[in-house]
Amino acid sequence: MTLSHAAKEMGKYCDGITGVEGSSGYLALIVVTALGWLWINDSLPFQTNGASKYEEEEEEETPDPPRNFTIKQLRHFDGTVDTKTDEKKPVYLSVNGTVFDVSNGRDFYGPGGPYEVFAGRECGAALATMSFDENLLDDVSACEKLGAGSRNELENWMEK
Repeated sequence: MTLSHAAKEMGKYCDGITGVEGSSGYLALIVVTALGWLWINDSLPFQTNGASKYEEEEEEETPDPPRNFTIKQLRHFDGTVDTKTDEKKPVYLSVNGTVFDVSNGRDFYGPGGPYEVFAGRECGAALATMSFDENLLDDVSACEKLGAGSRNELENWMEK
């Protein structure tokens, strides 16, 4: 029995079961799609250790320590040069009371950057409303007063 003969017989069998001519092609497409999805999502049953490579990478990362600052303490971390050490200070910003280290984005949030006004500040309400208004900075309670659309935008910023 040749491969083409076996394929034709399989096609006839699928057509007989489903009552639809050419259904074997759809069956093959479904099987290939399912295998592709399992492969992309690292869910194949013959995986060596049962864990995906992404889970392993996440386990290796150490979480950042919690950052608890007063508004005055936070203002220190604005990315400018520290006069005592002559080194650049880290750039922190707070979004709805959660402090983020954005030093890798110094070009954006540090001195001379387009968002430097947010460096070392609580800026959740300003980011949510897409505003540079000084009245919205350093006021965590302003985040609680946001409307539904701005609150959704604030949540988007928290996820970034």
